[in-house]
Amino acid sequence: MFGLAALLLLLSPTASAQLGCWVGMGSIQFGNVNDVAGSDTTTTGSMSLSCSGASTPFVRVCIALGAPVDSSWDPRYLVGQESGSRLAYNIYKNASKTQIWGSAYSTTGSPLAVDLHVSWSSGNTQIPYYARVPAQEDAVSDTYNATFRYLSDASVRAVGYSFNPPECSSSMPIVSSFEFGVWARVDNNCLITASSLDFGDNGIELERRGSDGVSTINVRCTSGANYSVALDAGTGAGATVAERRMTRDDGPEFLLYGLYLDSARTRPWGDGSAGTDVLSGTGQGMFSGNAHSVYGRVQPQPLPPSGRYRDRITATITF
Repeated sequence: MFGLAALLLLLSPTASAQLGCWVGMGSIQFGNVNDVAGSDTTTTGSMSLSCSGASTPFVRVCIALGAPVDSSWDPRYLVGQESGSRLAYNIYKNASKTQIWGSAYSTTGSPLAVDLHVSWSSGNTQIPYYARVPAQEDAVSDTYNATFRYLSDASVRAVGYSFNPPECSSSMPIVSSFEFGVWARVDNNCLITASSLDFGDNGIELERRGSDGVSTINVRCTSGANYSVALDAGTGAGATVAERRMTRDDGPEFLLYGLYLDSARTRPWGDGSAGTDVLSGTGQGMFSGNAHSVYGRVQPQPLPPSGRYRDRITATITF
């Protein structure tokens, strides 16, 4: 009697690799922005991209950046940690900063498309980004930030291909997401300029009624910044903030004069000592200056020798 032995061969299906792509990056740090020069602040950096499990020679990766503050892409905004104020900025795909880095849901910028050549089913590369904070009139002193959170604000879509890369679209599968922060700091800052004060030509009338003149000090400060402006005693020998002296070019003779905060010339402008006051003001923004008049008066006094008399005053702004 013969027996039949049956051989049962169990075959396991071969597991196919699944395409995965990942992006990593640190925070975007603008540092201190909105200086008195009224210039933009720019920065650049890079993110790392790696893919594995590809079964095709190429992978089309679409990296999308959202708008975590106010759902606004153009501009994007950072939020002041204390004031809640907004600071405009943006992130760009190109060095000339003309292409906003957006997402499939943005009308002002598209995702960044990267075509990665893979070897042995994997590949990696570095991707640059470009960012800018434009100078802004109403920016107030504060620390500003925004966080791009996983999936909703920073996502990665990817598909493999052999010949023609597919277009980035919302139908492409999301394979991963990432997170990063954006930071900037606005500090109070001021710029001060001044025009010369000219008392003109004075003759014998100086002994009887003196002479008046007016000049201007212009101040540009960060919006909301409180500041004060003090004037020193000048360069005349023996001068004080309460009794200033213009010295003759060719000799030691001098003319007494004063600088005042008011047109009636009753409030001497100095450094707060010897009965003088300082100017106080509030910044209106880095493009809107405050113009402050300096009222000068040469008191009636005995006529000194003829010639050119002058003094140099240093204005110091504190904020």
